Amino acid sequence: MKKVRKIITILTLILLLLLGGCGDDNGLFGWDCDCDDEMDDYYAAYGPPEEIIRYDSDNYHSHDWWYWSRGFCVTFTWNGCCEVSTYSFTPMYNEEGQLIIDLYKEESQEETK
Repeated sequence: MKKVRKIITILTLILLLLLGGCGDDNGLFGWDCDCDDEMDDYYAAYGPPEEIIRYDSDNYHSHDWWYWSRGFCVTFTWNGCCEVSTYSFTPMYNEEGQLIIDLYKEESQEETK
């Protein structure tokens, strides 16, 4: 009886791993394995990012969501399953209280006009 339970447990674990979905670019059964759910969670918690930098190449994707005024960046990377990395930093302001990145963006826009 114990052998039967062990076999059932092992088969159940294998089935759960197979149904997990991630492992290739579209999941084992064609399910989409990306970072949509994780991005939705961050969007709900912090609102829209102040800047998004995207890199997409074939099945590899990396999206950096910059929250400059909050002092962190979240990187969503997927090539099968999603990996989320968070980097924190101290936001930099000038003497007038303006965020330095905002000043840089304003200068860049003026140069392109």
